[in-house]
Amino acid sequence: MYSPFSDKKGNSLDITKIRFAHLEQLKEVDEGYKVEYKSSFDKAVKDKIPAIITSFANSEGGWLIIGIDDNSHDITCIPKLRSDYSQTISQLLKAKTSPIPSFDSKFLPNPKNSKEGVLVVEVYEGRFSPYIANGTVYIRNGSSKEPIKSERSTIDYLYQKSQGFQDMLNGFCKRDIYFPNNTISMGIGRITYPICNIYYKNINQHPKYKLESYDDFNSLKENITSIFEGTIFSNVQHTFNSLVFRHRPLDPSVPSITPTMEIFYDFSAKIHVPMGFSSDDERIAAINILKNNGFISREDIKICSGVDSFNCVFGTLKNLATIYDYYKVPVSDVAVCFEMENSDNTVLFFDGSIFLNQATKNGLFYCSRIQSKSRIIFLKDYKDLDHQSVASSLAYDFFLAEFGFASNDTSEMVLQAAKEKYPDIGDY
Repeated sequence: MYSPFSDKKGNSLDITKIRFAHLEQLKEVDEGYKVEYKSSFDKAVKDKIPAIITSFANSEGGWLIIGIDDNSHDITCIPKLRSDYSQTISQLLKAKTSPIPSFDSKFLPNPKNSKEGVLVVEVYEGRFSPYIANGTVYIRNGSSKEPIKSERSTIDYLYQKSQGFQDMLNGFCKRDIYFPNNTISMGIGRITYPICNIYYKNINQHPKYKLESYDDFNSLKENITSIFEGTIFSNVQHTFNSLVFRHRPLDPSVPSITPTMEIFYDFSAKIHVPMGFSSDDERIAAINILKNNGFISREDIKICSGVDSFNCVFGTLKNLATIYDYYKVPVSDVAVCFEMENSDNTVLFFDGSIFLNQATKNGLFYCSRIQSKSRIIFLKDYKDLDHQSVASSLAYDFFLAEFGFASNDTSEMVLQAAKEKYPDIGDY
């Protein structure tokens, strides 16, 4: 990513590392395709900001620097606001743009006068182009000092860019980790059990959310191992561009599986949870309960432990949420997709009377689709969500809902089943 600032070794600096002294480097940086200067923050400039920022987002990103003369490149400074400039810029965009481009901003106080400084705004190349300001699509045009209105061919190109981003997301949302067939013998054949896949894609381009070296991955590994201490993940290994965490080590010479979470260089993640029962005796006991209550007539059905499956999905999501909180990955930068494999005619069984009463009232719940995948959810579209809330929502509103349960009826059912199956665990 382009930056007009560099350190003493000539390495580009991202916005988090820029200091007031670095502004002297702008003497050698002309306005143009990637940089625009404004000497003040008056009404005329505020009116232009939506067009300027969307023009960068519709092109390849860029830098808006307010408090620099656009001719001499001298530092003019603007007053320091009581409120955050980032909030001010956001409000200007909310009122005039659709969709709102991604940007970061930083106010650099003048060391000689803390009441004034320079505002640096880094705008990222848009993922959801075209971005519209005041009803118009703007783009950058070579070294032009002002954004220009785009032509139809450019608008078509922007839509193609957006479609390319969607294709990239769809390409990410697939399972790459190898799982041997998760099957059991059933007398008349073998039953393939479901796998729950959950994909988290970090769509932010900020370099602070990217790991670029082996040392970065080792640091991530050490931190996450510390976070995961005492949780379901105890085994970790490297790949070319990710860390793979497993519930237990696997013997590659035998067809065995275990819950898996893969974390990538940009903090994207893939979660894979194979479902079933922890023992044949538990499965047989659950089938007998369903038969005795008249819900099923045969034994060769797919039936999974509701508590164990839910705990594994929910626990993994909570662990990932803890990692995101630790590294301060913004919720708004994440896209999520939920998928079930081999889930056709699968019953998610919960111990306890609530499950049986619901089955008596509404019929036995089960998943009727062979394979299902949710739409890609952009969390920036949701208000007041945090990573922990997202974890709960995915576990209840997506995972359990795929097996026929209404989210408002499930929490007490899960709690009762957990206490019946694991009476010694205390508060759940």
